[in-house]
Amino acid sequence: PPPGARPDGLFASGAWDGTSPSPDPAGLVRLYMRHHRYGEACSVVTSVLSRKDAGGLTSRLPERGCVEVVPYGLIDMLWNVVDAIASGRYETDEERGQVSDLLRKREGMERALSRHFESLRTSEDGIASARLLAS
Repeated sequence: PPPGARPDGLFASGAWDGTSPSPDPAGLVRLYMRHHRYGEACSVVTSVLSRKDAGGLTSRLPERGCVEVVPYGLIDMLWNVVDAIASGRYETDEERGQVSDLLRKREGMERALSRHFESLRTSEDGIASARLLAS
């Protein structure tokens, strides 16, 4: 990787130098969905929501010039597509296995979302506590 870049990004470095294109995980999710690669799309969402730095903090701080997001609406659309696939009837063990793998990846995405929302709640609680202490 170039100087200053961290090799921990998904198809991109963790640092942004202002000249190269910034990471676009939402675009990658849309691309996977357009090509019916829903398991990979779930994995991208899971990766983005789960990525932490060495201190356990999010590595996508606006102050660092790099915010990686996947809009909730896109996640919801992916969720609904996987639901539609899972509700279908499948004749072969191979097809049922593929659906089972897809559902496992969606469960991973669900766990990452739960952790994400818990982290948001914790952050909001911390901000409220800091405000109380400062007053």
